[in-house]
Amino acid sequence: MNYTIPPLLVPLLLNDKCLKVGLNIENDFWKLQRDYNLPLDSLLVSNNKSVIDLKVMANQLLGLSGNWSLSGLCEHLLGQSIRKEQRLTDWSQKPLTRQQRDYAAVDAFASYELYFEIKANAVDGVQHHTTP
Repeated sequence: MNYTIPPLLVPLLLNDKCLKVGLNIENDFWKLQRDYNLPLDSLLVSNNKSVIDLKVMANQLLGLSGNWSLSGLCEHLLGQSIRKEQRLTDWSQKPLTRQQRDYAAVDAFASYELYFEIKANAVDGVQHHTTP
């Protein structure tokens, strides 16, 4: 069976007015380009404000140059951890299992929460943070 990206998702991904947030998000876009032939190059230029890498934001906030995992960043900034069991399963096998879909949803929600946590701690262009 040939799986495609949901048709309603494509315009959102291509829209430069729709914010896309993730950790090492360039890798996600590269996989979308490779696997679904989506023309995402223009969204990955450095001056595009619709694609936000949480690693960059977190490092600016914390004054670090760390290479974060999503779980590590959640623990550090939100005081919460993410269970990783599904991360190492076979994501190329379709359809995804219920556990994989749940993991993907948690991953997306964690990115959303981290973005707003980092934004809330950035005041007047100056990054501030206190550990939870």
